[in-house]
Amino acid sequence: ISDKPRYPNYQFDKNESHKFDQINPFKVKSVDGYSMLLNLKKLRKINDFNFFDENFFLYLENEDLCKRLEKNDENIYVIPKSKIHHLGGKAVDPKYKNEIEYLRNWHWMWSKFYFNKKHYGYLIHTY
Repeated sequence: ISDKPRYPNYQFDKNESHKFDQINPFKVKSVDGYSMLLNLKKLRKINDFNFFDENFFLYLENEDLCKRLEKNDENIYVIPKSKIHHLGGKAVDPKYKNEIEYLRNWHWMWSKFYFNKKHYGYLIHTY
């Protein structure tokens, strides 16, 4: 998509055609957690729906929530005119840069493992 923003905070469904709309809200497959607005009143009506899975820490909790919303036939939209400024890790003292990077990598791998196990099982076939 040539007119798509350079660093979007959402993902399209790869099986559907898309055109980025700079004015009107458009449907997406998932959106980053720092940019979510949730209709809690509507979501509470879904039986046994828990919002964020507490087994995730730092990574993929937003992807998990979006995947579960999709399974419940809920829609996710992007409002193109909205503006979000995410500082992403700016609260960390630079002297702990290496330690923080090791922890981020560990949490990313754990979250990826847990996400795949939860949604696809222990073994994923990619063929």
